[in-house]
Amino acid sequence: MVILNKTWEIMDITEKENYVKWHNYAYQDDLEAAELLIEKYPRNAIVLGYYSMHNIAKKYLGDVFSIKIPRDDTHSMTLKALKEKVTKEATKRRVIELMKLAQKEYEIFSKPKPELLSMLLRYGKSERS
Repeated sequence: MVILNKTWEIMDITEKENYVKWHNYAYQDDLEAAELLIEKYPRNAIVLGYYSMHNIAKKYLGDVFSIKIPRDDTHSMTLKALKEKVTKEATKRRVIELMKLAQKEYEIFSKPKPELLSMLLRYGKSERS
C-alpha cells in the first residue's frame, strides 16, 4: 500500500532516544540472524537483511533528524525521508539505489514464482544429497 500524502512524525527527545535504541538493536539483531541463516536458509536471510536495512535507515533518520517513520508503507516513507533529508547527491543516489535493490531482492524471495521455488527446492535437495 502506498500512501501518497502521508508524512512522518518529528519525535520529542524521550521518544527519540527509545526509537533510536530500538532500531539500533533491531538492525543488529536482524543482520546477525541473516548472517547465521545465509547458508542454510538464504531466502530467510534476504528477508532479514531487508528488515535490517530498514531498521538502520530508520535509526539514522531518527538519530539525525528526529524522524519517526510510520508503520504504514514503511518502504516508501523511508525512501521519501531519505530523498528529502540526505543532501549530498552522490550519497543520496547510492542510498536510493541500494534501497531499491533491497526491495527488489526482498520481493523476489518473499513471493517466489512457482518455477523459481521449484528450482530453489531442487537446488537445496542437491546440496543435501
